[in-house]
Amino acid sequence: MLGMIDAKSARTCIRRLVTPSLFIILPLITLFLLLLITAPARLSAASSEYDYYFPWYDNNAAWGMNGDWILISNRGTGNADVSIEVVGKTVALFDAAHDTALAPGVHVEWHSPTTLTNGPVKVTSTNGEPLNVSQRVLYKDSFQEINSVPGMGLESDYLFTWYDNIAAWGMNRDWICAANTGDKPTMINIYVGDVTDSATPVAALGPLAPGQHIEWQSPARLANGPVRVASPSGEPFLAGQRSLFKDSFAEVPGVAASKLGAGAVFPWYDKQSTGMNGDWVLVANKDDFNPVRVQISIGGEIMNDPQNPGNNFFVIAPRGRITPQFPGRMGGPVYVTCQDCNQGEKLIVSQRTIFKDSFHEEDGILLEPAGTFGSSTWTYPIPVPGPGQTIPWQPSNDIGADAWFNWYDSKPADNMAGDWILIANLGGTPADANITIGGTSMINPATGNTHFPIGAGSIITPHFANLMKGPVFVGCFNCTSGQLLLTSQRVIYKNSFNELAGTP
Repeated sequence: MLGMIDAKSARTCIRRLVTPSLFIILPLITLFLLLLITAPARLSAASSEYDYYFPWYDNNAAWGMNGDWILISNRGTGNADVSIEVVGKTVALFDAAHDTALAPGVHVEWHSPTTLTNGPVKVTSTNGEPLNVSQRVLYKDSFQEINSVPGMGLESDYLFTWYDNIAAWGMNRDWICAANTGDKPTMINIYVGDVTDSATPVAALGPLAPGQHIEWQSPARLANGPVRVASPSGEPFLAGQRSLFKDSFAEVPGVAASKLGAGAVFPWYDKQSTGMNGDWVLVANKDDFNPVRVQISIGGEIMNDPQNPGNNFFVIAPRGRITPQFPGRMGGPVYVTCQDCNQGEKLIVSQRTIFKDSFHEEDGILLEPAGTFGSSTWTYPIPVPGPGQTIPWQPSNDIGADAWFNWYDSKPADNMAGDWILIANLGGTPADANITIGGTSMINPATGNTHFPIGAGSIITPHFANLMKGPVFVGCFNCTSGQLLLTSQRVIYKNSFNELAGTP
């Protein structure tokens, strides 16, 4: 409670303590003031729903980093006061005191005016207005954008589907990044291949002091998965994976182990368009003992296993993984669902894409068991239950009827060769979407109004020519209770490709 006492209350308490026995009282007063000063510092270290994190900031042009921007949009109903910290040091303020507070629906960008290479990065709404926060990076001629990790999403155990630093395949670097965002030191263990609790880590790093960042690369050439990054003491931290493929850069956040489910969904698959040289669906079985049977569907059609064409399912061994491609296929949404995860088995799912000479990876949006059939209006596709499994799957809380992005840019003058908003209707009934960019409702050329109809289980991919503005808001006009839209943004910058999931 001492950390919550205001200055007036503190003075009152001190006056009450004063007696003639000063030799006894003064040490007590000193101790009290020390507690008053230090308690807020401890409280401020705790992460809240109004804190947003990234592992790293880097605008060092000598390394090929041609730009690094932190993008912030005010999703709230009141003006937002915002601070940006790098390794605990405030580097920018947008607030009422500086007459720069963000009005509702307003977007701002920040980049360091000097060369800065450090992390972690923390963005805070200091007056409790919700924000949408992302990071955009230009590395040589490639473009990358990732969403922030909210403070309430920090955990002590993360997973990735794959590690790859095989230079002969174009993978020039692969870093596992960890940042201690808490107020206690912690060790960081990294596991590759065997990610079970009984496994021996390939690296034990640290201890990391509060605010410290560390990177790990395998000293030998290594291509294997899945990958686990964990604090053995259970301290929450931030984990990500950064890769260099040829002359392109990609970053993917770790998936918290507690959020793993029995499936995942992506908006789109493309092994058909010109320049799409690879599109892999990566699925890893985290279980140490049980194999699992998985189905993959694209646009409502269940895919056969290319290695066993007679099977419309994939068998994944314990601690195993699959990396199928489906040549000639393009469409969505894409579902990865476990057919027999009735013993609590968990899947790690991502999508890796090579567009021309650029690389990108996107985590799947996780699915979780529904309590009873009909508890969600999402009805297709429902996998055929496996042995002992009687419940369908529904999307997790990472999907909603609305979604936000910070920016839209399709201007050729900015080297943007395409910017598409993908919206998949995961419901069993039709839906109408509305797209607002920079406060202006977009017109659907097909209807002449602001409605974008989406059939049940279908997807639309609108594009708006020569437009640069933000933020972007996707909403649902007539979604019934529980009906959900899965939204992402696909961008082509020069000869590179990026996809960003919308923030519900």
